[in-house]
Amino acid sequence: ALRPDVLLLDEPTAQLDPLAARDFAHALFRVNRELGLTVVVATHDVRPLANYATRRVHLAGGKVADEGPVAVMGERGPAFAESAAPDVSVTPSTPAKSASSAPAVELSGVFAAYGKEARPVLRGLDLAVNTGEIHALIGGNGCGKSTLLKVIAQVMAPYRGKVRKAKLTQGYLPQDPHALFMGDTVAEELALWQNTAAHPYTDADVAAMLARFGLAGTASQHPYDLSGGQMQLLAFAKLALVKPDLYLLDEPVKGLDARARARFIETLRAEAARGATIILATHDMALVRDVCTKVSFIFDGQVASTQDPRVFFANNLFFRPFLAPATPEEGR
Repeated sequence: ALRPDVLLLDEPTAQLDPLAARDFAHALFRVNRELGLTVVVATHDVRPLANYATRRVHLAGGKVADEGPVAVMGERGPAFAESAAPDVSVTPSTPAKSASSAPAVELSGVFAAYGKEARPVLRGLDLAVNTGEIHALIGGNGCGKSTLLKVIAQVMAPYRGKVRKAKLTQGYLPQDPHALFMGDTVAEELALWQNTAAHPYTDADVAAMLARFGLAGTASQHPYDLSGGQMQLLAFAKLALVKPDLYLLDEPVKGLDARARARFIETLRAEAARGATIILATHDMALVRDVCTKVSFIFDGQVASTQDPRVFFANNLFFRPFLAPATPEEGR
């Protein structure tokens, strides 16, 4: 609205649903082509912008490692985005330990709102998640995914309906990872629950977790001095060290580069293999495809459907792993 000459955008599509990300990318295309604005986007997910951008710059170690025209390579976008994690598999798989038929979490007729006079965010929602599942919650922005996780985590109480949970230890990662930080350094942060967790862990475990997520070089830094993606990894690593029975993760891969995202997937699979139940809210459809065993589509505060991801994506035109249009005109 201010009609600047240059727009500088940092991870602008990180928390947008697939339709919103597509609309946002085309809006940038229009202000660039029609109004002449220069648009510079810093992002870990090049797919929504791949066919609109006119130039790419790949940064590594604080320097320009590569630059040139944007070349689309299949649904995963420019080749440089994938080359960051050549040694990590992110192919679809089923957790080693099959989910049982016993529900870990069950909600029936749940209503929840932010204030007595506010419109309900959850409206008679029913959901069952079995023990050992990696269960994705997807849907448009504002549909109620984060509120649902808060209700399950007992951070927020519903004003009607029932929430039943098996006797489980839980780890909750909210959208803002700052909520989990209490230490003065990254290493101290990971050691805070060392002796109070249900499954105590050692200094060696902390060092291994730092190495796993590429945080060893930041051990003496304050958590608030990390990048957004590093904060996300630190918060998840803190939960993973205590090995909860139930993970509740809100947009866990936002801001992660290809390598960190792959390490996250590896850890998620390992936790499911030991029997943990994982419920995650995400807009990353590729993550749902690669790691989840069930997906629930949330619409207007209710669960519209719960399916196997392969069945869901086969029958869905819009909520599916991102496939950039062949030309900007087709994206209109």
